[in-house]
Amino acid sequence: MIHIGPENIESDTGRLLLSKTAKELGLRSGKYLFHDRHILYSKIRPYLNKVTLPSFSGICSADMYPLQSKSDDLIREFIFYFLLSEKFVSQAVSFQTRTGIPKINRQQLGSTLLPIPPKDEQQQISKILSVCDRKIQALEKEIALTDELFHAMLEQLMTGKISTQPLTETYV
Repeated sequence: MIHIGPENIESDTGRLLLSKTAKELGLRSGKYLFHDRHILYSKIRPYLNKVTLPSFSGICSADMYPLQSKSDDLIREFIFYFLLSEKFVSQAVSFQTRTGIPKINRQQLGSTLLPIPPKDEQQQISKILSVCDRKIQALEKEIALTDELFHAMLEQLMTGKISTQPLTETYV
């Protein structure tokens, strides 16, 4: 089964990074089963804000909580976006009383305040935030491609493979 640990989640975005099976990683420690109805939340270093929505079943490290609402009044995606919010992170960080690695336990996580708007409003909020996430990802991809093009052009200019001479004559 695919294994998800905190190291497989990008901070502040909920994006799942490259992951492997527990067997490929040679893992023997305790793990939790999860499925596509769970939200995975990293309980260590809450300030890193690592939470994701898996679209598959697998296992997660003991440093993760597989969360699922007991209420039909809460939408999974709404909870996910709330867990990514600054409001939640500031609550979670306030529980970091341990020495060593900062951690949030189940009781503390369960005592955080969660707004519960009507279900249709949760759906609208989740949909809007999801569209924003997709737009951000598209823009990040565009920036990466533009940066790659810039560096390729710079390389060609610096090695003399292309010249700026025709360009400067046109605009002078």
